[in-house]
Amino acid sequence: MSSNCLKTDVFKSIRGVVTVFLGTLFLLSMPVCWAGAADKPPIQKRVVIDAKAPGVVIVNGAYYAVTDATLILDILGKEIPLCDLPVPCEADLEYQETEGPDFLCLVIEIRRLLTGADTQGTSGGKD
Repeated sequence: MSSNCLKTDVFKSIRGVVTVFLGTLFLLSMPVCWAGAADKPPIQKRVVIDAKAPGVVIVNGAYYAVTDATLILDILGKEIPLCDLPVPCEADLEYQETEGPDFLCLVIEIRRLLTGADTQGTSGGKD
């Protein structure tokens, strides 16, 4: 085998190791914004949910992340998906602070519908 081929094989091997390392580093850094959430106790408070968008509800301009694990209860206590959440509404919100700019929503329990509430209330949402 020529030395030129050997150099190419070594280069490919090093490049592969670096690629795997960087890919692993990227995947491990993705949940960093929620990493600190488990260390902090959940916060509960009554809020007015002004708007919603896919994956978030908006309260006083702050974004609260809504995941598949978020429990959303309608005014009768029945579980509903985010798309059926009428806004604006008054709700009891249980959430955790995160390292990122958003909060992580754990439970949304609707307490009262406000004037103009509908399930299409997406004004003010993330684009």
